[in-house]
Amino acid sequence: NILPNLYSRLSQMGLFRFEGITQRSVILEQREGVLSLLPSVPLGAPSTVGTRENRSMRSFAVPWIPHDDVILPGDIQGVPALGAGDTADPLVGLMTRKLTLMRNKHAQTREYMEVNALRGIAKDGAGVTLYNYFTEFGITQTSIDFLLGTTGTKVQQKVRTVIRDLE
Repeated sequence: NILPNLYSRLSQMGLFRFEGITQRSVILEQREGVLSLLPSVPLGAPSTVGTRENRSMRSFAVPWIPHDDVILPGDIQGVPALGAGDTADPLVGLMTRKLTLMRNKHAQTREYMEVNALRGIAKDGAGVTLYNYFTEFGITQTSIDFLLGTTGTKVQQKVRTVIRDLE
C-alpha cells in the first residue's frame, strides 16, 4: 500500500480541543472590559462611579460536512482481499478500507479548517470562506514584513513589533 501523507501537526499539538455540541450554531459572547485607573479625590468629595462593560453576541452557523460512500456488488465480486488470498472475507476488508478512508478525509478536512482558523479565516474543504474572523469581530489584521532580503533591517525591532501586536 502506498499511503498518502496525513497532515496532523495541529492535532498533535493539541491547540484545538474538540467538544461536541447539539446545536447547529454557536453563540459567542464578547465582553469589552476597560482598564481604568482611579483618581484620588479630596476627603469627602464624591467618588468615581463604575461603568458597565460593553457586551455583544455573535452567532456562527456550524458547517455540516457529510461524506458518504457505497459498496456495490462489483466492488467485491471476484475480487480477493489484498494480500490475503481466498481466506479473508472481501466485504469486511472493503468496509474497513472505506471507513478508514472516510475517517482520514474528515481528519484532513478538520486539520485544514484548523490551519485556516489560526489565520483568522474559517474555510471549508473546497476553500470557500465561511467566516473572516477579523471582519466578524471588527479587528484590523496587521501584517509585518521582516524585509530579510534588505540590508540594514532591524530584525529585533520587527520581532518586538510582532510581540506587541500579539499582546
